[in-house]
Amino acid sequence: MEIIQRIIPESLWGLKCPHSMTPTYITIHETANDASAANEIKFMQGNQKEVSFHFAVDDKEIIQGLPQDHNAWHAGDGGNGPGNRKSIAIEICYSKSGGPRYEQARLNAIELAAALLKTYRLPLTRLKKHQDWSGKFCPHRMLKEGRWDDFVLKVKEKMEDEDMSIKDSYTTEIYNGLTIQIARMGMDLDYEYKGTVVGKPFGPNAVQRSQSIDDPELEAAGWQSCGHTNGGIFYKDPVTGNWMASGIEVLMGNATQLWDTRFDSCAALGFYHSGEMIIGTQAEIKALAAAGQLRGAVTAAFGVKLNGQRWTAGSEFNSQRDYIYSNKSGRTIVGQATNGQYVMVSVPGVSGKSGLTGSQLPALADHLGLTSAVCLDGGGSRYLSYCGSIKTNTTRAVKNDIIIYRRKKATPAPDPEPDTKPDVSGDGMVLITDKGPLRIRNAVMGDKILYTVPQGEQIDILDMLAGRKQDGYQWAFVSYTPVGKSDKIIGYSQIDLDYSQMDEKGGN
Repeated sequence: MEIIQRIIPESLWGLKCPHSMTPTYITIHETANDASAANEIKFMQGNQKEVSFHFAVDDKEIIQGLPQDHNAWHAGDGGNGPGNRKSIAIEICYSKSGGPRYEQARLNAIELAAALLKTYRLPLTRLKKHQDWSGKFCPHRMLKEGRWDDFVLKVKEKMEDEDMSIKDSYTTEIYNGLTIQIARMGMDLDYEYKGTVVGKPFGPNAVQRSQSIDDPELEAAGWQSCGHTNGGIFYKDPVTGNWMASGIEVLMGNATQLWDTRFDSCAALGFYHSGEMIIGTQAEIKALAAAGQLRGAVTAAFGVKLNGQRWTAGSEFNSQRDYIYSNKSGRTIVGQATNGQYVMVSVPGVSGKSGLTGSQLPALADHLGLTSAVCLDGGGSRYLSYCGSIKTNTTRAVKNDIIIYRRKKATPAPDPEPDTKPDVSGDGMVLITDKGPLRIRNAVMGDKILYTVPQGEQIDILDMLAGRKQDGYQWAFVSYTPVGKSDKIIGYSQIDLDYSQMDEKGGN
């Protein structure tokens, strides 16, 4: 479907979309009114409020109001929240009582969401609802009717029908005269993923050959290895004879390695119990591990990229690690691309003779589209397998390994037929307070709550407060008459994205 561009003048960018961004999420909203996409865009552009969004979608048109490489104020998660700063906002029109118009608008939004996920090579898990960011009951109609899972499923089907899905893959390519091996995982819509670190605690029998290391708990639960590579560097303690990791080590939820504070400024990576990967300094990863939040963690040889920037954390220990940073050597790199894809890279080489130096790895990471990455052990320790097939095995024993597991998703039960009755719900449950603005989220409530308006009842907007507040919302002076009573409640309340309603109340 054609996208009509009506981008706001650059003079308004400082108010509506002041920050540049590379989108990593798509966020779905519903307008809770019966205005067209053209009217939504017109109202958003015609007022001096910070609230904004990228696309409005109705039954006939998709209209773009903001540039996609700039943020919008729409998610309610604050000035630096990922919803506001890293996601494209889509407003679905006619969600109040639109009937067939709403159903077609919803279908058009499915097409747009699928196209945007493909454009930015984002997995389906990066498709979010407004509620995910701030708890707001939005998209209100899909939530009320229990149809959000159906929306996600239809986006998935659209991506599959048009071959938009991103499959796990193993490839090789020539880089700098070397045949490098690349395993990309985590984007296949048919699978769920979980990363972990495996191995044995320090001790005389700690070192195993990499192909024999696995996570029996995950494998017993039906998880299968997708990508498997060697872990961090290690050494033999000259006094005790124990094999030790150079830094921290967490194996299957157990902190097995004594904290070695020498390497706190080095790069490290970990996996939450949910399976998601995190990359940071050893000090940062160690704090998470000490709090019991990680299933696996290991200190890397040094950093390569962090949040899109060159990152050489740990290279200062070059002299203590057999010149592992400055020498040419075979390399093992683990990282993530902008779209959240897990990537394992094996670079061939003989330590001190061939391969790549540590200072050459950020350029390789850029070439592969990695925004965060660490260098693990390399040279004779390199090991890489993909979906059970060993691609590289230098046979040297290693102390720990990193595995990305995957498991087929269960087929979801079909959603019930949609309710065809008109939806007359308003903005959802809101609080009216005696002073504004009240910071409801992430702070102690210091103002008196005058009334809690139930979902499905409407408040009247008397006046708008200037500027988006610290809680990420617009505030307004409002009135509300409880059902069956004549006395009005007058006070202050958060207002989200009901633009046409504000227009009807004199807000434009």
